[in-house]
Amino acid sequence: MDDVITISTQQINEDCSIVTLAGRFDAGTTNVLKEVFSDVIGANTRYVVIDMEHVSFIDSASLSALVSAQKQVQRVGGSLLLAGLQPQPRTLLSLTMLDQIISVYPDRQAALDSLK
Repeated sequence: MDDVITISTQQINEDCSIVTLAGRFDAGTTNVLKEVFSDVIGANTRYVVIDMEHVSFIDSASLSALVSAQKQVQRVGGSLLLAGLQPQPRTLLSLTMLDQIISVYPDRQAALDSLK
């Protein structure tokens, strides 16, 4: 099992950032996720695209980090956009109905285009 995760951030403009995730995200990585999301949103970013194209697994703790980020961006009048979900993360979001409150897009570009 490969426990390596990568997280990178890119500021697109004053209102939008992309957080790119790769690897398996579980209870052991939740605090790192929350910290990254808080830092990005704390920098006055209203729209956060989370590119999950290379995320093979998330658990309930990771979902909690996503919900927390969604609440943070809503407080500043923005939104969280998920892009490129693989089968397991997509299924978990669907089963928990979080895909009804967090926007999901097929890829990063579709998410960015939705903000135009």
